[in-house]
Amino acid sequence: MPLVEIVTDLVFGGLYGALLWVIALAAAIPYAVWQGIRRLSRAIGGNNHGDA
Repeated sequence: MPLVEIVTDLVFGGLYGALLWVIALAAAIPYAVWQGIRRLSRAIGGNNHGDA
């Protein structure tokens, strides 16, 4: 697996850095989806009682 380590060193600056990127993306992507749904629901309108 030396090729994988060389590629991760070039892209992420090390295997530890790659692990941090994976953790950050795993947290950021669902948060961005949640924010997008909130903005879309505000743009559509309605209220918090189930009315669309």
